[in-house]
Amino acid sequence: MKKLLLALTIAASFAAQAGEVGRIKNEAGGHIVLMDFKCASGGGWYAIGYGFKNLTIEGCHFAMDDSIMIRWNHDKTLTRYSFDEVQWSEQILEQVRQDRSIKTY
Repeated sequence: MKKLLLALTIAASFAAQAGEVGRIKNEAGGHIVLMDFKCASGGGWYAIGYGFKNLTIEGCHFAMDDSIMIRWNHDKTLTRYSFDEVQWSEQILEQVRQDRSIKTY
């Protein structure tokens, strides 16, 4: 339930802010930046990967179950990361804290 609340909060907050919403360390020794800009394809939100040999790759990210999925543009592969692997921006975390303080029945 907590992960669902986090996913819903993240999705709702994309429209309310501009820029980076989180980062994930990748296997190439770099990181992936999750952005709040809509992908031109309409398939999620913009993601940028940095790492091996200073290459930069682009893709689109979206939430699925308890994960962030990224479909990379260069090879059309799909990569899955647990919500626990994401270092969320402070603005997103504050929104989650506020949402958790609202009592629902």
